[in-house]
Amino acid sequence: MMNRTSTSAPTVTETSWTKLTDLALGSLYFCCFTFGVPTNLSSLCFFARRLSRSRANITTYLYSITSLQDTLICVLALYSGLVLMGGRSVWDFTLCSAHYILFMVSDRMSAYLVTALSISRTYVIIYPMKRFKVKSVLIWMAAIFFMITACIALPTLFQTINIVFQRNDGYCNMDIEDNTVKVALLSLGIIGMAIPIIPILASCAVSIHKVKRSQKSRFGSLKMTRQGRKRIRRTNHQMTLTILLMTGMYMLLNIPLLINYLLYLVTLGLHQYPGYFYHSTFMSIYSWNISFMLCTAVNACTNPIVYMARLTRYRSWVKGCCARHISAESRTTLFSSRMYELECKNSLVNTAEG
Repeated sequence: MMNRTSTSAPTVTETSWTKLTDLALGSLYFCCFTFGVPTNLSSLCFFARRLSRSRANITTYLYSITSLQDTLICVLALYSGLVLMGGRSVWDFTLCSAHYILFMVSDRMSAYLVTALSISRTYVIIYPMKRFKVKSVLIWMAAIFFMITACIALPTLFQTINIVFQRNDGYCNMDIEDNTVKVALLSLGIIGMAIPIIPILASCAVSIHKVKRSQKSRFGSLKMTRQGRKRIRRTNHQMTLTILLMTGMYMLLNIPLLINYLLYLVTLGLHQYPGYFYHSTFMSIYSWNISFMLCTAVNACTNPIVYMARLTRYRSWVKGCCARHISAESRTTLFSSRMYELECKNSLVNTAEG
């Protein structure tokens, strides 16, 4: 993600089409904020409650971190929508730069969280009687987070790379004019997206293979009842399918960004931006905003839907919270109506006595 301005490239002009498109995109960002923040906060509360138990597994920790990060992404999506609906005018340069850094870090961390979820599920299926060392995994995740944050934020803090507001993109971006540096950063971005995909695909393939075999050979040496084996197989099926859905949605919503990276790399190699791929208004103005910002925000909103559809305990917990809230409101309404009746009776009695 870097400066792509060019004298021959299409630029944003105040036309009815661009205004309507910006308004539509801004509305989508606003929907991601209004839906994603409460749903991700509810899932975060659910997983945090499960973390209070003494034997919480690594999957619960990773779900909690993912919910927290998705909440942050949905909050950042609100700023992107307001910029688009406000005529692509930046409010404050410092706020815009912080928004870009936080969004970049969250987007990169999402890949490694999905990778950790896939590997942890595969490990549990292969070794059902062993437990992950939660502390070691959390230390590794913290190290990856600080490394990604340092790689993105330190060049900006030391002014090695400048961040400017790109009106065509609708968000702040790195200002790099040297094509060699652009090609190097693009290559690193593609490699950074490709590295997590390899273990994700490998772990998903192994998980599917093990689930199909139902782990009969693993349970053969263990003294377990038929119902116990059936319950473990059902749990493995459920959790594996849940993580497969999460990884599938992540990879699907990151395909547009990967295609954009590859097309821009080819364009830079031909030394003729906008060239054949970015000569249209949509590709030059909207493709990067949609593939980088909007797809990431939509991905953050889909995870609570997967939790609700696949996790029975989470679904029961949400239904219980809603039922308690409705019951509390009904009790409050009943109490208020009774108080109103008593006041009316007292007023009638006072009137009669007067």
